[in-house]
Amino acid sequence: MPFDFTKHRVYTIDYCKIFEEIMEQRVLANNDIQAQYLSQWMRSLKQHDNILLKQFGTKKDIMEFVVKMQSEPEIFQLPIHLKSDTLFLHFRVSIVNEISKDFYSQSEWIPIAEFQGNNQCIYWTKVEENVEGYAGCVQPIIAVPYFSGKYNWLVIDGNHRLTYSVNHNIASIRTLILSETSAIEQRIFSSSFDLMFYIFNNELVRFGNITAEGKENDLKLIKKSYLCGKGFQFGNE
Repeated sequence: MPFDFTKHRVYTIDYCKIFEEIMEQRVLANNDIQAQYLSQWMRSLKQHDNILLKQFGTKKDIMEFVVKMQSEPEIFQLPIHLKSDTLFLHFRVSIVNEISKDFYSQSEWIPIAEFQGNNQCIYWTKVEENVEGYAGCVQPIIAVPYFSGKYNWLVIDGNHRLTYSVNHNIASIRTLILSETSAIEQRIFSSSFDLMFYIFNNELVRFGNITAEGKENDLKLIKKSYLCGKGFQFGNE
């Protein structure tokens, strides 16, 4: 049972249905190898799922966590809607903001067009509340690589600033894109389950694209999986 860090509750995941859903897609060329690969990932996710269950197994555990989180209240949650289930990915915004200070010089101005319309390749969450207080804010928004459909990046901090810029037709917005390596090594996720699911999602899409292009065979791809114990192996792309 993973944990919903915004509503402070555990929820269930049907790993069998997720496995069946992904098996309908072509991730690897060989169906048997793909099944073994996905089974290994399901086992790993369940292990980290169980870690959360031990941490939040009782109401007392959850209440103690809520008290501790008063010093770190801001968490960005991304709902991931599959055919079979809905999962939640959580990012620790306060940690993200702290490490972003060291990467500020790497931020760049990205055209607003890349956040909307046919050219959109960055996923973000439009804020419905009043955002006029963000006028003139120069702090960069922060995004991480996240592969889903046409999107390659996900905004995990700065959706209010971005909403203001879009509403006022501002040409571009300063953006800091953290690499996958930085996201993984800096532990910006709320739990090990969130970290592993983030890696799993990007790895799954990456493997599927490589397979479709016929660039590498299954065995070579499998050796690049995060589950092989060699860490993240796509940092030099």
